[in-house]
Amino acid sequence: MLLIVRYDCYVSGKLTGGVDYQVRHYDVPAGADMLALVREEPVVSYLNGEGESVEWKFCEIVAEEAEPDFSHGNEVIGFITGLPESASDM
Repeated sequence: MLLIVRYDCYVSGKLTGGVDYQVRHYDVPAGADMLALVREEPVVSYLNGEGESVEWKFCEIVAEEAEPDFSHGNEVIGFITGLPESASDM
């Protein structure tokens, strides 16, 4: 199972607008509760250079592919997003 999972960045408990999209692989049986599995994972946290607590918290599963096709040049998994606000002003 391949997932694209979104994690949001919090610094000192405040949402920063930083977003991390990760392609994650899980070797699980068909029908596994992927949302529960991802939610059970620990929050990634560390101190930044200023000594502030940084946390990357699970937000959502963006895409899911149960049987990816790893043929040469084939899209395995993806998602569509819009342009950032600054780019749309061009």
